[in-house]
Amino acid sequence: MALTLTITREIPPSQVVDLCDLLRGPRSSWLVATESDLDAATVSITHYTDVDELEGEVTTTVTFQGILDALAAAHAEGHLCCAAVMIDDLGAGCADDADHIFHRVTFDAPIYS
Repeated sequence: MALTLTITREIPPSQVVDLCDLLRGPRSSWLVATESDLDAATVSITHYTDVDELEGEVTTTVTFQGILDALAAAHAEGHLCCAAVMIDDLGAGCADDADHIFHRVTFDAPIYS
């Protein structure tokens, strides 16, 4: 039997920025750069349009809420290895989880099963 724990809490915008800071290394090879705008509660994600060939660049702007929605969906599907520590602090997660969340919100689809 599987049990589900659902937690609702307010997330400070700084924690979403901390989640952006986890995007590093070969896991995020599709990513060129991120730029957070705390006033607008958005992140501009510059990424390759062809993630297989790492060619072409485009910038997609997503809302902090969109990022949190992608996080919730990835968690519900069991794709996050660090979900337990992210309950208290999004920045306490890992680069793999951050990559999955940002890829999902950028391309509107999960990438890993």
